[in-house]
Amino acid sequence: MPAETKRKVLGPPYAEVSESPPLVDPAKSRRLRGILNPENAGRPKQPETVPVAVDPDHPFDFPEDVAEDLLRARRVIDEEVDRIMRFFPEGRKKNLFKLRFGTLEEIRAMEVRAIFKRLKLDSRRANLNRLQKINYYGQKVS
Repeated sequence: MPAETKRKVLGPPYAEVSESPPLVDPAKSRRLRGILNPENAGRPKQPETVPVAVDPDHPFDFPEDVAEDLLRARRVIDEEVDRIMRFFPEGRKKNLFKLRFGTLEEIRAMEVRAIFKRLKLDSRRANLNRLQKINYYGQKVS
């Protein structure tokens, strides 16, 4: 055996590049269409937000302290719904939220205490004792 073996140098390694048709037709994929759409290139994605229904000037037929508690509870509920919606993928937010919690209108029609329980919110963030049998909109619930 020779003491020293020489390696034959072939040159720099090359990679072969070839194009193939996409696996998914862009006409059938909203995400792929969004990626391939040149007018969206370079622009950051706008997050979809849930419309906030808190109207601080809305007069409720309750004493002032109950109205303040209701507004605080509504703000907490809206923040939690918005936080939950941010975790869901674009275009599927309402459907996934509906599967897990029910529609937003069904939730807002419930008693405030039941909304806190369904969304697993801390009941200490609002005085729920004053909000018994009142829904999100300030209407009496039987």
